[in-house]
Amino acid sequence: MNSPGLSSTSFSAIEQEVGEWWLAALQENMLQVGAEERRIAMENGFFHQGIPAITVITDGGWSKRTHKHSYNALGGVAIIIGQATKNFCI
Repeated sequence: MNSPGLSSTSFSAIEQEVGEWWLAALQENMLQVGAEERRIAMENGFFHQGIPAITVITDGGWSKRTHKHSYNALGGVAIIIGQATKNFCI
């Protein structure tokens, strides 16, 4: 294709921009899902010491090793699922 590669500076700038967009989208999603779970808890009278109580299912992980190499990832993955709505945040 005879196209030049991407410089590390350009790659880092794009990675930063995508990371900021991804963080904003995740935060917005988490607030929306949390508000819906809170509303349902209040409608059903689920409170703990006067605070709406919601139940969530969570899981997460990170890369510790790869095949024939020692490796510790700087980041990981996680998911939170609201019990009432079955909506999730990654």
